[in-house]
Parts: sequence; C-alpha cells; structure tokens
Amino acid sequence: VNVGDTVVVVNVSDGNGGTASQSFQIGIDHTNHAPVFVSVPDTVVFEDSLYTYRPAVFDQDSQLFGDSLTYELKTPASWLSINNVTGTVTGTPVGLQARDTIVIIEANDGKGGLRTQEFKLHGIHVNHSPIIITDSLTIAKEDTLYELRISAVDKDTVFGDVLSYRLAGPLWLSINQIIGVISGIPRGQDVGNSLVSIAVDDGKGGV
Repeated sequence: VNVGDTVVVVNVSDGNGGTASQSFQIGIDHTNHAPVFVSVPDTVVFEDSLYTYRPAVFDQDSQLFGDSLTYELKTPASWLSINNVTGTVTGTPVGLQARDTIVIIEANDGKGGLRTQEFKLHGIHVNHSPIIITDSLTIAKEDTLYELRISAVDKDTVFGDVLSYRLAGPLWLSINQIIGVISGIPRGQDVGNSLVSIAVDDGKGGV
C-alpha cells in the first residue's frame, strides 16, 4: 500500500525564534511476496475412482500489483494431471497405481515467488470380481464324455488373486476347482435338460 515515492519534511526549532527545515524524498520499492497455500487436500483415493483437489492459494500481491498465479505438478505419477490456471489436480488410479503417492503442487506468481504444497495421497485398492469368458457348451451326448474348460480373467491378479471354481448342477458333472475343467458322462437317466451353474471365486469376496 505504501509503495512509491514519499516526501519527508523535517522542521527544527531552537525555541527562540530560530528554525530550520529540510525535505527529502524516500523511494519505497515493492518486495514480492510468495503465494501461500491455505487449503488442506483430500489425502485418500480409491482405485478406479476420480480424484479431484483444487487448492486454495492466497497471494497478497495479486490485487495491488497484478500477480497472476500458475501451477505445476511436480509429481512423477502418470495418472495425475493439473490445470495450470486453476491448480486443480485430477486423476483416476488403475491397478497398481492405487498406492501411496507423494503429490507436490507448485504455485508460481511469475515474479520469482514460488510456494509448494506436498502431501501423501493414500491409494486404496478395490477388489474386482473375476469374469468368465468361456462360451457355454450346451450339448452333451449319452454315454460320451462331456468336457469344458472354464476360462476366467481377473484384473487383480497383480494383487495376488488366485481363482477357484465351483459347480452346481447334475450329479454326473464335476469340476476341477483349481483349473476349472467341467467333465462327466451322462447316462440314460440323465437325458434331458440340466441346469448348470458355475462360480469363480477370487478368495477376496469377488465372485
């Protein structure tokens, strides 16, 4: 507020009618102030969910001296990005990206004033159910071996998920719980339609 030239006048009196005065000018130079982060970030993100954080930043020089802030993300996490104008950080972690990440946001006033906000973003893995990708084999012949291998995919195998298989169906059918092969030989009494249900379990609640 006080930046600029100020004229100072000094008057001196000896009390007996003698006076003297001196005037001089003081030039007040502006000192740039770095911006300040005034918001607290959300530090938890769930896998496959959008994370958004818009920091609030105060710069006391913006109103009087026209400071305009820009933002940069100093974080190696490829799934995060930043809006350089608003400072909004966004991203959706997938798979192994859902882990603890150090986030560093830099605010720059363009005049040498820099400030960073650093925090640890805790990623939480969300379990995904396996998906069966095998087409059903719907025809079996009496007295002939029926065999079908169930194929399933689980995007969480990178987290150690191990699949097991279960079968609900006629007594002449059985399933290998480890590799998912269904087999059996129907006899005369088994001729007709049979309802077969297969479940694939990842051992972590995903079926």
